[in-house]
Amino acid sequence: MSAHDPRSVMTLADLDPGDHACISRLYSEKKDALKKLIAMGLLPKTRLRLLRRKPTYVFSVGNARFAVDADLARTIFVEREHAAV
Repeated sequence: MSAHDPRSVMTLADLDPGDHACISRLYSEKKDALKKLIAMGLLPKTRLRLLRRKPTYVFSVGNARFAVDADLARTIFVEREHAAV
């Protein structure tokens, strides 16, 4: 599978701005990081859109926008989706 195959699993940090994705899982050995993501409402099957990568990863979920650093972005595993037309 190529990196742009919509079925491939990658992290939020691997997406390009404008990409739409669905969270497949969260993984971190740091419990505090997982608690933060869950408190933000980021759970498996949550759909998001990456808005920018620098200086922080900014993404939207519905009408909400979130910003996370690169370390946290690498704990959010997603599957890229095709944008809704």
